[in-house]
Amino acid sequence: MSTMNYIALSCKKATELVEKKQVSKLSFIENIQLKLHLNICKTCKEYESKSIFIESILEKMQQNKPNLELDNNIKTQILNKLEEN
Repeated sequence: MSTMNYIALSCKKATELVEKKQVSKLSFIENIQLKLHLNICKTCKEYESKSIFIESILEKMQQNKPNLELDNNIKTQILNKLEEN
């Protein structure tokens, strides 16, 4: 595997890492790969921004309604529906 293939990410993989980053810590390599990709891909950078925004809204909803529990599967479904539009 060439170094470039190791460093360069597809947009699909980059968006997976954006979501992973919100629920757990990325490895050192994943973090570098994502940062490099986001520096050159405006679409994925925008996706990250929207994802962070949605996550913040969901967290605020959780704080305002303690009985409301959205698991990561529901969050993923919401994000997938938003991507379809």
